[in-house]
Amino acid sequence: MKKGFTLIELLIVITIIGILAVVFLPSIMSAPEKARDAARMADVGNIIEAIESGRLAGDEVPANGTGSDGCVADDLSAFTKYFGGGVIPSDPNGDGPAVTAGCAADYQYINWATGDYSYGVLAKVEVFTNANINCSTSGGTWTTTGLVDTTKSTWCYGARSQ
Repeated sequence: MKKGFTLIELLIVITIIGILAVVFLPSIMSAPEKARDAARMADVGNIIEAIESGRLAGDEVPANGTGSDGCVADDLSAFTKYFGGGVIPSDPNGDGPAVTAGCAADYQYINWATGDYSYGVLAKVEVFTNANINCSTSGGTWTTTGLVDTTKSTWCYGARSQ
C-alpha cells in the first residue's frame, strides 16, 4: 500500500486555502491604514484635550493661521506643555489635510470667530468610513455629506469645541 495524498485531496486543500485567502486578505491588507487612522483620531482627541486644558489654565486659544496656515504644530506651540511628553502629535504618515497648502504634513487647526464652535482640529484619513468632514471645509459641515468615496483627498476626521 502506497502512502501519500491523492491529486483530488491536494486540489481540495489548495482550494480551501485559496478561499480563506480571498476572504481574509482584504481585511489584513487594510490593517495599516486603519491603524494610522486610529492614531490620527486619538491624536485629534489629545489635541482637543490639550487646548481645553490650556483654556482652563487661562491660555488664549490662538486665532486661525497665526502660525503657518493653521498647522497645529505652529498655531498651538504655546500649548506644548499640555501634551503628554511635551510633544505635539503629528500625522503618522506625514500627510495632513489639504485645507491649506502650508499644512500638508500636519494636523489642521481652525479657529472660527463666529458660529456655534470656537475651534476645530482636522486630520486627513485613509479609510472613508472614518471620515466625518470634508477636508476642504473651513468650518461648515461636520458630517460625511458631500464626501465622495472616490475623492480620497477630501476625507478628514475632525473634532471641535462645544
